[in-house]
Amino acid sequence: MSRRCQTVVRRDVIDGNVVVSEFSKAPARLRSSGFARSSLAIVGLAGIVACLGLLGAGYRGNVGAALGRAWGFAAGLSLAALLAYLGVPWAYCRWNQWRLRRWVVQQKRVVLTLDDGPGRQLTRAVLELLAARGVKAVFFLLGRNVRENQDLVRHIHAQGHEIGSHTYDHLHAWKVAPWRSLADIRRGFRAIDDALGTRAGRYPFRPPYGKLNLMTLLYLLVKRIPIVYWTIDSGDTSRRGLGDNRRAAQLSRAAGGGVVLAHDFDRQAREYNQYVLDSLRATLDTARECGLQPCTFSQLRTPGKGGRR
Repeated sequence: MSRRCQTVVRRDVIDGNVVVSEFSKAPARLRSSGFARSSLAIVGLAGIVACLGLLGAGYRGNVGAALGRAWGFAAGLSLAALLAYLGVPWAYCRWNQWRLRRWVVQQKRVVLTLDDGPGRQLTRAVLELLAARGVKAVFFLLGRNVRENQDLVRHIHAQGHEIGSHTYDHLHAWKVAPWRSLADIRRGFRAIDDALGTRAGRYPFRPPYGKLNLMTLLYLLVKRIPIVYWTIDSGDTSRRGLGDNRRAAQLSRAAGGGVVLAHDFDRQAREYNQYVLDSLRATLDTARECGLQPCTFSQLRTPGKGGRR
């Protein structure tokens, strides 16, 4: 097991039944460090600067007024830096999702995406389902799972599915230092390269929790790595428990298309794995009924490859 994460077994009571699920969780010392402390430091510094500015403004004379204005400017600059660090990526996320919604509706498409895999059991079951339907999907792989399942990664690729990265350790870009989240992204890409025997491959990227910071966003944009969000959540990781496995299908029908988020990592509770499979079946059935064509992300965005027209 990676020192950066630990496997946690959670037992929830849903409708009177005990549901056991397994997931990876960053140690508390990691979750409380990095950017969480950096952002507090920036806010604290801005607060101190603002207080000093008020004190400086309280003095009479030009020196005090100038000091107050200087400290006020510094406080505003600190807050602006913090807002840019989080606000710019947040705005990009909203725009990215808006663009995806427009693409899928215009082209009448459904893109099936699966995060956090590969899992030995569920990923194989998903591949069998997709092969039976003649459908290709996008698998956003977690680097630490890739290391343990390189043969499965090659199998996914050999079947013609699109492979993307979901980082290595699933670190939250807002809760760790920027250089930590950047290293996690690069390590995830290397893990896929090692599994496929490639070098410096450029794979679509999905940020964990949908979160980027300014450093990771700029890195991905400069490298011209496609950033892929989602427009429909299947609900298979909802903390409120499993709902209707037709949720993604119903939302796809209502929206006229969608980029569907599901998860293919293995869980001890079989009903969660079955939920994922049933959700994918229902979504594909609805797509056929509504005339929506399943495709990969690259097909959605690339002219001449069954993509944008």
